[in-house]
Amino acid sequence: MPERIAAIISDLMGAASNAALHSKEHPSVEDFCKKALLGLEPFFSSGAASFAITGYTLRFNDFLTLSQKSLVVGTFVDKLRRKGIGKVTIRKGVTTTELAAFVADLLPSERTPRSSPRIFVEQTSSTRTAGTPEILGEMLPAAVRIVKEAHRKVLKAEPVDLDDLEGLVVRFIHLLGQPQSILDVVKPHRANQDYSYVHAVRVSLLAIDLARAIGMEGDPLHQVGLAGLLFDVGRLFIPHEVLNKTGDLDERERATIQQHPLYGAMYLAALEDIPKLAVIAAFEHHMKFDGTGYPDTRWRDRHQHIVSQIVSLTDFFDALRAQQPYRKAYAIPLIVKKMQEGARKEFNPVLVQEFTGRLDRLGLLR
Repeated sequence: MPERIAAIISDLMGAASNAALHSKEHPSVEDFCKKALLGLEPFFSSGAASFAITGYTLRFNDFLTLSQKSLVVGTFVDKLRRKGIGKVTIRKGVTTTELAAFVADLLPSERTPRSSPRIFVEQTSSTRTAGTPEILGEMLPAAVRIVKEAHRKVLKAEPVDLDDLEGLVVRFIHLLGQPQSILDVVKPHRANQDYSYVHAVRVSLLAIDLARAIGMEGDPLHQVGLAGLLFDVGRLFIPHEVLNKTGDLDERERATIQQHPLYGAMYLAALEDIPKLAVIAAFEHHMKFDGTGYPDTRWRDRHQHIVSQIVSLTDFFDALRAQQPYRKAYAIPLIVKKMQEGARKEFNPVLVQEFTGRLDRLGLLR
């Protein structure tokens, strides 16, 4: 049975691949859809067949569980998740045209698939309500709680539940589609006991906004959001007395703290289904655009990945927007000045220009 369902999914993914390569009207797309419908036909005796995401697994007709360890199943689940889809029900009588339109809409460049007469699409709870700036502001506490729980699992050496974090990113992308929603994210905030979680949420939101501004969409944009949530988990492996020391660090303590990007990358790399860009950003977020910073990889001629550059810049911005016990939150124009001074050294100058231009268009530099 699992092999038969995997074959159906393989045909659906074949249709999607050919739609991306050609168009959804291409004969090869129709051929793959016909094969998928032929495979589904025995299951239409009850009227419909369904695929639902449950945690790290895919459930067929609410009884058969398929593991994402299968490449084709994992790809299918990723495409559904990136579109904010929790369940798809395909009813008896569905046409190849309907199915071709559905699989084509799974492509990153297309709209989120919508229900048709015989294909019912159920979105996850994180994407059901259209976003506004007020809704984004209201959902931030819930986002912080999810990140806090993820950090708790890291501290207990348990695998992080990526499903909840993936859902957050889907919601972030949806809400940031509203023109003024980013205003809720650039407000000053107070560094309290939840600062690490709040900071991760805000960096993720800012990173998504910046990545989208330079043209990222689909899966790469989703990976940027997840990287923003997880880039600093390595700090959780640093001894508390070193991480929170109020005085100057000695050379040994400084070396210890500078290991946190490596610890974070190692932890994330061990997680099943973690996007590789999240691992890269965790490792590189303290590297600088000119190759300095840490970890020191200049001897390998390694250059900071664009996603790490985005996370590094947004991390810098939000850190300075936080009111600390020893200083007030920096004003946005002052942060922008520091960014511009660091362009070509610490930061990618193109990203600095795009980020500051975005702030200027929102009237935040006047």
